[in-house]
Amino acid sequence: FMLVHDAETGAREVVDGRETAPAGAFPEMFMAEDGTALSLRERVQSGHAVGVPGAIALYWTAHQRHGVLPWGELFRPAIELAENGFEVSQRMHDSLVRIAGYTDIEDNPDTGAYFYPGGEALPVGHLLKNPDYAATLRGVVERGPEAFYEGPVAEAIVARAAQGPRGSTMTVEDVAAYEAKVREPVCGRYREYEVCSAPPPSSGVAVIEILGLLERLAPGGIENDAEGWGQYVRAQLLSYADRD
Repeated sequence: FMLVHDAETGAREVVDGRETAPAGAFPEMFMAEDGTALSLRERVQSGHAVGVPGAIALYWTAHQRHGVLPWGELFRPAIELAENGFEVSQRMHDSLVRIAGYTDIEDNPDTGAYFYPGGEALPVGHLLKNPDYAATLRGVVERGPEAFYEGPVAEAIVARAAQGPRGSTMTVEDVAAYEAKVREPVCGRYREYEVCSAPPPSSGVAVIEILGLLERLAPGGIENDAEGWGQYVRAQLLSYADRD
């Protein structure tokens, strides 16, 4: 989601690039054959968990409406990093170690070979390159979002999501039909501030509700103590229950 505010006119809008389910989605996608819910790992490592990506369409829509720099210039730093590589940081290494603890790397051989060569997380200082990603971005620079949502990239997304376990129903038509949406933001007040965020399907409404509850619970602001954090947690619990 991208919230755009024009400081001169005060105009605001949200570009919604949330991923979408394929047309063939069905209610039992995350249920086992006996009708019980699948575990988190089974749900996440599933073709059914893959949505049609929206980021490229979001960037294009936002750039068409508000962009200043040339479209291709925006991708140059990422292309250079992908082609020339960057050194793996301690934070990235630690993250890969954690991910390996709750995912089955062997079920994702391409990803495993890239991030876990020889079965081990990339070491700190390793020069990591991604020429395929650079090539994909160059296509988007040259041909716009069609390079992503149609042709070989879209076909590869669909083919990979269709693989087991629980292959996706996504089709190339689902990918080609994706469109970013321009929406009105949701706004509320917290003390002397006006706070705006993205509307559903974002959780922006929950953020605004949390702030509204906190203003009533602690009009002068919450304190950094057990009571203050308790107020914050209670506001979160109620707001996310309402959001869900």
